[in-house]
Amino acid sequence: MGIPSHGGGTGSHHNWPPDLEKRGSQKTWSRAGERGTARPQWPVCAPVESRVEYYLSLDFTRWPAPGTASECAGLPTMVGRRVRGGQETKKNRGGGAEFPSLSVPAGSTTPRAQTNNVLLVLAGNKSALQAIELSSLASTRRSTTRPHNTNIFIMAEAKAPVAFIGLGAMGFGMATNLIKQGYAVTGFDVWQPTLERFKEAGGQTASSPAETVDGKDFVVCMVATPQQAQSVLIDGENAALTKLTKGAAVLLCSTVPCEYVQSLQKQLVDLGRDDVLLIDSPVSGGVARAADGTLSIMAGASDAAFDKARWLLAEMADSNKLYIVQGGIGAGSNMKMVHQVLAAVQILSASEAMGFAAQLGLDLAKTKDAVNTSDAWSWMFEHRTPRMLTEYKPIASAINIIMKDTSIITAEGRRSAFPTLLTSTAEQVYFSGLGRGFGPDDDSSLIRLYTEGKGKVGPVKGLAASDDAKLALVLDLLRGILLCSAAESLAFANAVGLDLEQVHDLCINAAGGSRLLEKVGPEIIKAFKEGSVKSGWAAAKGGLGLKEVGEKLQAAVDEAQRIKAPLFLGNQVLSVIRLALRQNGEGVAAGAVVSVWQ
Repeated sequence: MGIPSHGGGTGSHHNWPPDLEKRGSQKTWSRAGERGTARPQWPVCAPVESRVEYYLSLDFTRWPAPGTASECAGLPTMVGRRVRGGQETKKNRGGGAEFPSLSVPAGSTTPRAQTNNVLLVLAGNKSALQAIELSSLASTRRSTTRPHNTNIFIMAEAKAPVAFIGLGAMGFGMATNLIKQGYAVTGFDVWQPTLERFKEAGGQTASSPAETVDGKDFVVCMVATPQQAQSVLIDGENAALTKLTKGAAVLLCSTVPCEYVQSLQKQLVDLGRDDVLLIDSPVSGGVARAADGTLSIMAGASDAAFDKARWLLAEMADSNKLYIVQGGIGAGSNMKMVHQVLAAVQILSASEAMGFAAQLGLDLAKTKDAVNTSDAWSWMFEHRTPRMLTEYKPIASAINIIMKDTSIITAEGRRSAFPTLLTSTAEQVYFSGLGRGFGPDDDSSLIRLYTEGKGKVGPVKGLAASDDAKLALVLDLLRGILLCSAAESLAFANAVGLDLEQVHDLCINAAGGSRLLEKVGPEIIKAFKEGSVKSGWAAAKGGLGLKEVGEKLQAAVDEAQRIKAPLFLGNQVLSVIRLALRQNGEGVAAGAVVSVWQ
């Protein structure tokens, strides 16, 4: 068949990328003694809708021998350099997330020995990928030496259409990101104005989940609750299951309990649809990263499901933040759950610290800056506090959203008899905000619960006289909370059987990150591996001791009591630290507070 031109169509000349011209690449091809500027006719190609993406002149030292398409399955095994937007970044890549399906068309063979031309088909590639320059290419079976300056044609298969159910704040960004990447996306949402916006963004719309998925091999579900997921996928009117194609991949990206997504898998089997490849793949990162395709994604599924749809996960995730979680269906949701322990506690800790600062009479803008440059920093504090200074605008994440997540955490804690000491405290505070009508408001507005009583409690007087002394109390409050939230998260992760190092890597690079987690996380993980969690371990010389953290936190709690300022988390954390010190003695390391959860 003829090879279409770079811009589509079948003209007689190739449209060469300008960055390749700048690098001085040849604009010729050769095959079986022929040379010229016209495109070759490749008889080995199957008739697939494709277009030539890039022409490269590369140096190879090893080369797959002529053979069948199956022998070429090793083509993704490569070391290369990606070029995006004209800027090069050196990366070592295997055939995983970045190149999920790199092969020749079915039934084709590699070029014969007398030619240096090779055609590669790149499927599922990010549209931002402009060129690939390879230094070596290994085959899966055997290799022979080939001359240097081998010409390669890279062709991109027509991108698979995607069905997207749930176009809320996160879902809309995720779906429109796929549109920007060149995918035909059909979306469904119950809110008609959202569908109109989606059309304007280049998407197609459907009137029901069934219509959305009809004829699609890839489905993303991003609804708010397990009840909504059950309705759009299984039970509701015109549910997706009635029209799901055989062998379709369904990515459930909603934050739901592990128990639900496992039950969904069982329902599919019981309904005779065990062919459906379900992927448990909750996401984290917020609206902006959803729209940029740089989310953190925690995915659990069968190997077959990953083989089919890993490329789609990669399109929506940051290249360093796609976490394949061992354990199958439910493992992804458990990973998200333990991350949300940190998120839930640390969202509230930002309001608690800033509310305490306000009660102490500190300048909130200066307090924010001081915390962000200290070891009491957390991602949530940095991203919530600016909106506290702008009357909680714009609304980025409603209280109702994080409250849904705390309910998942505490319900699983009750089900598995795990003590969610901090998350349960945070949940009660969220309920207090809900009762005041704050549910739809940005979660940074929870500071109101800490400041509403200022000036209404009669004459009060604290001991901290200087701003430096007051700021130190705020920092010590945060350190105690961040320490114990790290311990609760890692202890819960261990209880549900997750890889603690993977959990730690996810959390420090996502919205649950904090400098305290970076510092104490590795020693807590080491204690779990060595079996020393229950007995605790001694603080290293010059290291952070639990007694010191507790004493400084107590000073903050004492001062809050003097001025009648509420510290919901601070008081709970102080009790947790006291229990750990009673259990393990006063010489233990700060991370030994995790013993309370064992």
